Amino acid sequence: ENQERWSKEWSDLFRDVEAALGEDPAGAKAQALSARWKKLVEGFTGGDQQITAGLAKMYQDRSNWPASMQQRSEPFSNKKVWEFIEKAIAAGKRAS
Repeated sequence: ENQERWSKEWSDLFRDVEAALGEDPAGAKAQALSARWKKLVEGFTGGDQQITAGLAKMYQDRSNWPASMQQRSEPFSNKKVWEFIEKAIAAGKRAS
């Protein structure tokens, strides 16, 4: 049940980020998406920075994942979404 909810929340977020790719990463819309992203990551990692860092490394290595794992993660592999959210997170850090 939790896995289904998490998958839906991530799918919805990816869809929303894709729709906002033309926005300013420092703008209000991008920052709201960034906040949702961080909240989902925190929910998954429990806020543990080591787990968060490990998760980031794992996703950076997606091209080396087994084919079955790559296929399951396909809906979440849009490089433009990842680049946009990274820019939005960085912009949020600069603004704080």
